[in-house]
Amino acid sequence: MITIQDFQAKTNDIILFKSVNVEINDGDCIIIQGDNGIGKSTLLKILAHLHHEYYGKITIHHDIPPDDYITLCHYLSHDMRLPILLTCQDIITLWKNIYEVNNNHNLISDNMLSKRIGFLSHGEKQRLLLTKLQLIKRHVWFLDEMDNGLDKATYNIYKNLISNHCQNSGIVVMISHRFNRDSIITDYPINNSKIINLEPL
Repeated sequence: MITIQDFQAKTNDIILFKSVNVEINDGDCIIIQGDNGIGKSTLLKILAHLHHEYYGKITIHHDIPPDDYITLCHYLSHDMRLPILLTCQDIITLWKNIYEVNNNHNLISDNMLSKRIGFLSHGEKQRLLLTKLQLIKRHVWFLDEMDNGLDKATYNIYKNLISNHCQNSGIVVMISHRFNRDSIITDYPINNSKIINLEPL
C-alpha cells in the first residue's frame, strides 16, 4: 500500500496543484486527471522515485528497504527514448539479460523483431515498451499515456494487461486521456478504481 498525505508536487519551488490525499492499495487502478501542464507526469515520476521535489508525505507500506522500492516498480512513458540503431529483438534480449527473465510476450510480431527502433511507428514503439510489462514482473506499474497511439487490437491487449494485473493484486497508477471512471467500470473487471483529480491552486 502507498499512502499520500498533504501532497503537492513542485518544480523550481513552484507548487503545481492543490494538496492530494489518497491511499493506494493492492489491486487498485489509479487514474490521474487534470488540465494540461498541471503536473500529472511530475506526480507519476515522484511516485516512481524519478523526481524528488514535493511537499507532504509518501509512505510505502512494504517489507523492503525504502531504497529497494524501485525494484517493485515499472515506469513507462509514451515519450521514452530507445537506441534507434537497435532492433526490437535486441531490446527484448537486453531486457531479458539485464533482469534475468525469460517470460513470454505477444505484442511484437515476428516481422517487427528485426525492425530497427528508428523505423518504428509511434504505435509500434508503444507495443515494444508494453512488452516490458509482460517480460518483467513488477508489483506497481506507473504508466504515462501508454495508450497513446495504440490501434484497437493493441489497446484491447493493453486493457487486458491492466485488468489482469489488478486482479492479481498488482497496482496500476496511470495518466490517460482515454480512461475515466466510466470506462473502467464498463470496459474492465476492476473493482478498485480511483481517480486523482489534480486541481490548480
